Amino acid sequence: MKKMNTAKLMAGAGLVVGVLMIQAVATAAPEGGTIVGSTKFEGRMAKPKLIRVSGDAYCVQNRKDAPLERETYIFNEEKGTLCNVVVYISDGLDGDFEAPEDAVAVEQHGCQYVPHVVSVMAGQTVHFENGDETMHNLNLKAENNPGFNESQPAQNMVKEVVFKKADYDPPMTLKCDVHAWMGAYIAVFDHPFHAVSDDQGEFKIENVPAGTYTLSVWHEFDKFSPVEETIEVTVVEGEETTIDFTYKPPAKK
Repeated sequence: MKKMNTAKLMAGAGLVVGVLMIQAVATAAPEGGTIVGSTKFEGRMAKPKLIRVSGDAYCVQNRKDAPLERETYIFNEEKGTLCNVVVYISDGLDGDFEAPEDAVAVEQHGCQYVPHVVSVMAGQTVHFENGDETMHNLNLKAENNPGFNESQPAQNMVKEVVFKKADYDPPMTLKCDVHAWMGAYIAVFDHPFHAVSDDQGEFKIENVPAGTYTLSVWHEFDKFSPVEETIEVTVVEGEETTIDFTYKPPAKK
């Protein structure tokens, strides 16, 4: 039996590895594109109203030098934007998507929920934690997912929940029965392509498959209305597309 030449054997092995690498590159999932933008506001930007904190000595002391403001609407005056707007793809997606492994945190901190508005995907873990040295309560109301009403009487208590169904129109509401001023919203989608505009009034939706989609928005103060309730966007793989939504106050009578 003839022995195979070592050089030929190594060359053959290298060829196989090269072919496998080429196939891996050819079959790798596309990286998708990115949608970025702002949620602008046209009109007078009213100052948020202060909350009178009372009934809990810890909260009174905690907020003595940093008064709480109502979060029904928050503006970034320098940027001319409205914050806490949920931006999401409402039409055009095909197929199923895996939920992100990273949990989304909602903390009771400084006698308020932080953040005030979050968006998650069905199947993704939501981590609720009491960061305060006082009792708080999680009273969640939802249309498509089971609600719950549980106390977290001690600091660092944690509850983790996985919501199974989309629940975003309107989002689920979270209240604290101990402190009436505390509230938050959780929007649950059946895909990962959503975001909440930050304290700059800006948002980013990453890894969107190339294609044409419809973007929609939601904000808790329904007296503000978007100039365009939906905007069509075309996403190109590896590129960034900018889309801005604009909100207006109610028309004067």
